[in-house]
Amino acid sequence: MATLSGRRTTKSTRLVEKFCATEIDRDLKKTLIELWSRNTDDKHIFPVFAEWLVKAVGIWSTPGVTPGTHSISFALNLASILCKNEDKFNELNNQNFFLKLIKATKARESQVTKIKMAYVRLLGAFLDHEAGILWMTGSNLWEDVLGLCLASRDGVVVDECSHFVRKILERTLEHDENFCGGVIKRIMLPLGENIYSCIKGSEDVSDDVATERLQPTLKLTGNVLEELVKGVQLEGKDFGLLFLFLKNFHLEGRICDFMMIAQKRPLLFDLSKIVFIMQFLELYAEVITNTTTLAKVAASISKIRSNFLQNFLKGSIIEGIEFISFGLLFWKLVETKFPLCDDGNVPLSHNLTMLIFMPNLAFVLKYLTKVSDLEAEFENDDIRQTFFVRMMKTAPYDIKRLFAEWRKRIINEDDNVNEICKCGFRVIKNSKSLFSRDQAVIVFRFFVYFLSDVVRIVRENPEKLDFLVNEVSYIREIFKFVGVLVDDFDFVLKDGFEVTYVMALCFDFLDITEWSSEVVVEVMTLANIATAHYMAPNMALLVEETPDLTITRLGPLLCSKTLHECPEVRKAALDVVCTSSAISSSSKYAPDP
Repeated sequence: MATLSGRRTTKSTRLVEKFCATEIDRDLKKTLIELWSRNTDDKHIFPVFAEWLVKAVGIWSTPGVTPGTHSISFALNLASILCKNEDKFNELNNQNFFLKLIKATKARESQVTKIKMAYVRLLGAFLDHEAGILWMTGSNLWEDVLGLCLASRDGVVVDECSHFVRKILERTLEHDENFCGGVIKRIMLPLGENIYSCIKGSEDVSDDVATERLQPTLKLTGNVLEELVKGVQLEGKDFGLLFLFLKNFHLEGRICDFMMIAQKRPLLFDLSKIVFIMQFLELYAEVITNTTTLAKVAASISKIRSNFLQNFLKGSIIEGIEFISFGLLFWKLVETKFPLCDDGNVPLSHNLTMLIFMPNLAFVLKYLTKVSDLEAEFENDDIRQTFFVRMMKTAPYDIKRLFAEWRKRIINEDDNVNEICKCGFRVIKNSKSLFSRDQAVIVFRFFVYFLSDVVRIVRENPEKLDFLVNEVSYIREIFKFVGVLVDDFDFVLKDGFEVTYVMALCFDFLDITEWSSEVVVEVMTLANIATAHYMAPNMALLVEETPDLTITRLGPLLCSKTLHECPEVRKAALDVVCTSSAISSSSKYAPDP
């Protein structure tokens, strides 16, 4: 009996500890989000947290005291936030506090992902200050990040490290170009003679061994180059750092041999990313120095384009999605810098938009309906059919063929469908800043049809509801993204008749079942955006198939949601009420006297 009681106690204790840890972690995340949004000049909040942090580090520095994972992560992130204030950073730095924090938390040795991430963010925060830059260039802390990136197989950690490397290169270029060049050489060192000779001279080296030796450096180099290209394309940065990479790239001198090796090993996409950027930089350098001709530039771009499209289908679907993500950025840069090489076709970056939303169709085709049923729905919708037919007509033959093969692969895919859908959506969301208006219209219209299919299929097949409830976080993010697109690009009726579907789509989705508060808030937020953009009285009369259909449904919906138990839902509903009231009282829509 005692044994059974002891087991029950142990199990109960574990459950309580697990619950408490989850609750604590959630509350700490909320606190950090709130602090990130505040101005660090706040004289009431931040001094309290700074005092707590200093005391905590003092306690953790005591021998035998080991802070918990959640506490370490919170402390490192809190220190990053405090670093936003120049005076507070200098004060803590002069007290040698940051080194004490790193030592007390053992952040440099930690194998916990969120601690690694917080540590890298903290080092990145130092680079926002002159003293921090001098400290980083005079210490070996930055090498921690480089080593972490090369050793980690976690994509999130690698991305955070790549962002840090870009930041330290940009911050140190003006202060110490030799240091900056040294970092670049250190990044590319594993591509040098030793590893090349090792792989080239050993025919029995397996693919796994070759990948293990080369892929971390290739991925880091490619990620950093991609970050720098983003800086050029989106932030107006110059090409200084990219040309430094080009210089060191040529010093290595054997990249063509590596490219041949990559064809036989799972290194193709990482190496292709590097090679395409370097080929562009060589071409751009020739253009700005007037050492080439327009015909040669056009021929070079055509060759790069051909190689890009050939490589696209050589890997897995996930690799293809990530390659499209790179392609959207890369070809936007090419089209910006070489506009005279336009062959009259729709830009490749535009065509890649057609490819990137295909993975999201896997969600509908694998979990909700059959291809034949979706095609039948497609044929019955003239507006939808016109949209896709017109889009395909603008694509050149090689893109059409690639589109067909890509669609076939996605439809036939049975594994990792969830990952494929979410990866595709993540790329679309992260690429929004690259979209032209035409690209944004395509993505918006596609997601409206995607959500319409989901709502229609689940309403017609109630047995699918349980699956949708389990995957609703994915759908919620799409609703949120559609709202962002509408707000940012301000679509109008001439962009697509689909703008008139948004309000009804929100109502139809909310009618399916009693969704969680988080879902309701996102859908109501989109409804509010749609109300502001598309529900002016004259627009409402224009788009209703049945007189006052949407307006009639709006009242009861708002009435029920304003009485909801969740305050966030009530606020979202009141936002719609306020928007509707503002429209109805506007003199712009007042009836003629």
